[in-house]
Amino acid sequence: MTHPLRTACLLLGLVLLANAPGLSEPPRAIYPLPEVRAGQRAVAKSVFRGTRIESFHLEVLGVLHKFDGTRSIILARILDGPVVTRKTGVIGGMSGSPVYIGGRLAGAIALTWPWSKEPIAGITPIEEMLPALEEGPAARGKPRPAGGRALTEPLRLEGSVITRVRVSPRPPTDPDPPGVMTLLPLGGFVQVSGFNSRGIEHLSELLEPYGLQVIPGPSGAEAQMRPPLVPGAALGAKLVGGDFDMTALGTVTLVEGDRVLGFGHPIFQRGQVDLPMTGGYVHDILPSLYVSNKIMAPTQVVGRVFRDHQSAIAGEVGPKSDLLPVSIEVTDNDFAQSREFNIEVVRVRDLMPSLVAASVMTAVDETRGRIARGTARVSIEIDAEGRPPIRRQEFMYSDYDAAAAASPAVLAPLALFTDSPFGDLRINRVRVRVEAEEVRDTATIERVTMSQSRVTAGDEVTFTVAIRPYGRDVVEVPVRLALPPDLPRGQARVVVAGGGDSDQARAAIGAPRPRPVSLAQLIERYASDEQTSELIVHAALPRRGVSLLGEELPDLPRSALDALRSIHPTDLRPSPSLLKVVVPTQWVLMGRQVLALQVESPISPARPGPPQPPGEEPPPEAEKEARTFDHFPSVPVGQLGPAPPLDSDPLAARRPPAPRGPEKEEEKPKPFTRAPAVWVRGDRSDYAEAKLQGVAIDQDGRLSLAPESTDIAALPSDIVWSVAARNGVAYAGTGSEGLIYRVSQEGEVSEFFATGEMNAHALAFAANGDLYAGTSPRGKLFRITADGSGELVYDSESTYLWCLAAAPDRTIYAGGGSPAKIYAVASDGAARVVAALPATNVLSLALSKAGDLYAGTSDNGVVYRVRPDGSVSAI
Repeated sequence: MTHPLRTACLLLGLVLLANAPGLSEPPRAIYPLPEVRAGQRAVAKSVFRGTRIESFHLEVLGVLHKFDGTRSIILARILDGPVVTRKTGVIGGMSGSPVYIGGRLAGAIALTWPWSKEPIAGITPIEEMLPALEEGPAARGKPRPAGGRALTEPLRLEGSVITRVRVSPRPPTDPDPPGVMTLLPLGGFVQVSGFNSRGIEHLSELLEPYGLQVIPGPSGAEAQMRPPLVPGAALGAKLVGGDFDMTALGTVTLVEGDRVLGFGHPIFQRGQVDLPMTGGYVHDILPSLYVSNKIMAPTQVVGRVFRDHQSAIAGEVGPKSDLLPVSIEVTDNDFAQSREFNIEVVRVRDLMPSLVAASVMTAVDETRGRIARGTARVSIEIDAEGRPPIRRQEFMYSDYDAAAAASPAVLAPLALFTDSPFGDLRINRVRVRVEAEEVRDTATIERVTMSQSRVTAGDEVTFTVAIRPYGRDVVEVPVRLALPPDLPRGQARVVVAGGGDSDQARAAIGAPRPRPVSLAQLIERYASDEQTSELIVHAALPRRGVSLLGEELPDLPRSALDALRSIHPTDLRPSPSLLKVVVPTQWVLMGRQVLALQVESPISPARPGPPQPPGEEPPPEAEKEARTFDHFPSVPVGQLGPAPPLDSDPLAARRPPAPRGPEKEEEKPKPFTRAPAVWVRGDRSDYAEAKLQGVAIDQDGRLSLAPESTDIAALPSDIVWSVAARNGVAYAGTGSEGLIYRVSQEGEVSEFFATGEMNAHALAFAANGDLYAGTSPRGKLFRITADGSGELVYDSESTYLWCLAAAPDRTIYAGGGSPAKIYAVASDGAARVVAALPATNVLSLALSKAGDLYAGTSDNGVVYRVRPDGSVSAI
């Protein structure tokens, strides 16, 4: 075989071997930890200026086994290079600098000895860093407390004998005591640009628990550079980018293909993360007796850091990170100037809200150019995954710092939505607008007076609220509160407060808000909460409601309350029914006033005990008969007498006696059996375990005959509130998830439409076949087409829409409750209030051929007729 032929065959064989299945990559050139000995010489690499990688030498002092948890640390003294010539000690930004013994990788510089004259470095063994490239998500951890261990052999350093070494996640405030060496992670190095001194102070407080030190640095043309990521090169993990920059900086330890390993310590120890990965450019070194730092700037983003391990960070070149875009627009009304800032923030749950808030504070400072008292109007808009935009305005004041006043308005919702007990809300974008001016728009609520000393159900009560704006005379604001005409007599507690104090004000009158039980409720609560500039009047009325699953259900009729009790016996919470009046003002309001009203009414108050629907007090005679069946005669147990004839008339005992003829002497019949024993069941609860067949039980426990029923289908819901049928198909409105189900003639059940409300109380078909649904607790009306797609057509003033009636012209009439109103909704969505009735709830509606509406109401059981001209009469 000729020489060229042999060479070709050899190359072909190498190619085949390289591609053969089951063959692994060449083993890493690793220097194993068990072979590390004191006195060995090592070589390390790092960047000290620009992007040029320099080598320097170290001497191994020893190994601290299982020092930090189960992890070990290699101690070494740096012998030469810029660290020695410039007498800087180990420098912040060197973390991750690879250390080689005999040409093989032994670990990465990760710790330093502050306050020392000798450049002593702690090295993380490479075996403990490699899992960051290979294993699944690391366990989320918190910064470790300072720990320590006595050395097996003392070290002689700086003329002293070191007998104990400890690692601290936070910088020590004083030099070490004699005989002790404290090693500080070099990972405590985060460089920021664009943030002012107050922003840096805020970030320092945020990151201090992680042992991270925030250092101001430059930013400019370096962002366009792309130096190669090789061992010893600078490495960055960006936290904030754009007009403000915040990057944790260190050094590359190992590169394998597109994967990069570095730092030799965690940033936050959060396991799987998604941080933009950059290179770095070193401008110079800032020497310090404590800990020196590189003056660095991140270069172009080249990939993403995907793991924040307890001993290293790992990333990959190419993929982009998923960041939160934030726009901040600030207007200084005092000088009529505006600026806009755009940033991107990492989605680290614990940090993202505070990073955005610190950016807002800096943006306000940079626009105003001063720190001064003032009022800030903050508008925030949050675009969330699968939801309409969440918008809110806040009116904030600080006697010292308007920028600091604006920050909590941004921090609170982001913290609320990113770490709620109902799961995280995916936020796609945040827009913040701040208007600041150096004025004090605050006011104090001083007192409240009433227009009358006695009030009656149905009255309109006027409260005069005395408000004292800062530096001005008292301003009197009238607030009118209309009491329901069917209010029972009793005491109403009233509280007047600013919107920022609304929750505490409600608690002061015994009407605390129920806690949200879902993410949707949490969002709705945030978006609808009162503003600090609104004057709020809450009145807790002398009739009771309940709260259920985070929702308030005031003024429930007894039938609905009984139904809810049967399926939610422990979830119902009694609460007073509330009236609320909101008056906008131009001030941030402070202060609170509470007063009581004695309401006169012919209606008796609700009975004590478990929550009862208002106004359902039975008359005394009904209460006497509550536990008897008046249509069956009561026979004492054990009474002897003849059995009645089988063909006797059961109603004879109720008829007047027939005229009697001359009396004849008759032989008395002899008793031959005992009379049947009779027991009394007089309450509905007596039949809780009964299975009813052909009979029904009313509210008072009385039995009556009922049509025979046949089960068609079982619905996967707690309660069925309403049913409508068309073309042989039934539709059922349910609670507590407000779902509407379709039931075919064969009994097949399918989910037809989700209202998004708690209860679907009413269903009705319009003339064209569209299905309408009335819901609670926000009184919404939905239109649903035959294919199951629907839309909100009307958001009423009532809490409940109990009933619907369809007119031939496709107008839908809806009966509401709390307040009791009748609404007319045209096919094009135009809506109007037909009538406001002096009742609590409109429970049923019927439309006559003449166009009259008949409405059945609670709590007093009055039927009203509403004529086409709008006139109302009780019939």
